[in-house]
Amino acid sequence: MLELPWKNNQHDVSCIPKGVYRLTPIESEERGKYFSIPDVCSRDQIRMHTANYVHQLKGCQAPGKSFADINQDGLIDVTASQKTLAELVKLITVPIKYTIF
Repeated sequence: MLELPWKNNQHDVSCIPKGVYRLTPIESEERGKYFSIPDVCSRDQIRMHTANYVHQLKGCQAPGKSFADINQDGLIDVTASQKTLAELVKLITVPIKYTIF
């Protein structure tokens, strides 16, 4: 899972706090099927969506198969984000509890 570093839960620049959350399947015309992570303390619009690079995230999370520095910028990226999200969407069709360590 790719996410931003911890920056005191600040909007758009921090990962979300460790804890147990609800992971809810959603769909939009723009992004297709992905997940919402509602009820994050002091945050809203947290999603799990496709992204390979940390600069594509604003507090959200991106699934992937493995970690690699894809674009050679010295930052860790994730591979196969679209494929991994598609696999998760097939498996998770109802809200589930989701734990972030």
